[in-house]
Amino acid sequence: NDPFNPEKGAFLSFVLERAFPLFKAESDYVKSFFKYQHFVPLSSRSNFSLTTRLGLGGGKAPIPIHERFFAGGSNSFRGARYDELGPKDPDSLKPRGGEALFLLNIELTFPLLRTIRELSGVVFYDKGNVFDEPKHFAFSLLQDAVGLGVRYRTPLGPVRFELGLNLDAPREER
Repeated sequence: NDPFNPEKGAFLSFVLERAFPLFKAESDYVKSFFKYQHFVPLSSRSNFSLTTRLGLGGGKAPIPIHERFFAGGSNSFRGARYDELGPKDPDSLKPRGGEALFLLNIELTFPLLRTIRELSGVVFYDKGNVFDEPKHFAFSLLQDAVGLGVRYRTPLGPVRFELGLNLDAPREER
């Protein structure tokens, strides 16, 4: 119903990419990305939403880092910093992305004040991870995060302040 502030309806997208090694380039892979979002109004100002994403890739050569899947941060897994979910380089400890990704985001938004219709609260649950290769995917390795936040609705999309807690991170990293 609104591309920037959806409250009802569904969105489905699928992308398939093929990098062909033209002129002996290093890239030779296939990558797919699936995204589904569903928004259900519970009352005039409360809403339930579910978003799921699945990314798979692979090929004869490793996928270049700029084409790999990353997750973490405000628009994916809110229990980890930006792009910090998933495999890391053993030497630098920087994220290196992966060839497989699974994310699930569940949210409940609700009014905070009757007088300010644009202001709402949110509680959420995120589940997901990034894997080096699709064969390493396992539901037992998915991480869980919970959190809450405040949103202010604008014509260009919500201004959000959210706090997430990764339930599977070591205590010092939470």
